Amino acid sequence: MIPIDISGASVPVRLGGTEYRMSPLTDNDMAELDHWLRVHVLRLVRESVSDAPDAEREATMRTAMDHVLGLTWTSPEGARILTTLDGLARVLWQGIRHNHPTITIEEIRAAIVDPRTLEDAMDGFALLNPGGESAGVKKNERLPSESLTPSIAAGIESPSTDG
Repeated sequence: MIPIDISGASVPVRLGGTEYRMSPLTDNDMAELDHWLRVHVLRLVRESVSDAPDAEREATMRTAMDHVLGLTWTSPEGARILTTLDGLARVLWQGIRHNHPTITIEEIRAAIVDPRTLEDAMDGFALLNPGGESAGVKKNERLPSESLTPSIAAGIESPSTDG
């Protein structure tokens, strides 16, 4: 069982080879996430209809406005958006900025796709795995694709075992 710390203390998060302290999200952070989600969706819709006829663009934007009123970070669609690279960067930034006020979302985004971040995440998961590294694959036994970012690794196929 993983111990849960409800003290509100920050926890270490390693991104791009750098350790940051991430604080639990405050009510204000959650309200800012909700606002970001709504703006993000409206921006995507506006960009997608930029070349549409005026009437179609206005109707689509009205529909989008109605839709985003119920969009929150806890709604299924909001939670799905937060799993994107931009969403993950926003959530991490919301918690990290309390201890690192000069960090930007762009820096967090760049750190997420840094190959060292995946390596650190894999090491962290290995520590949570009962038995640690001995129960899983040792770092030097990983496939080359396991040392790459997920998007790069997705494009690498395993060697064929066909004779």
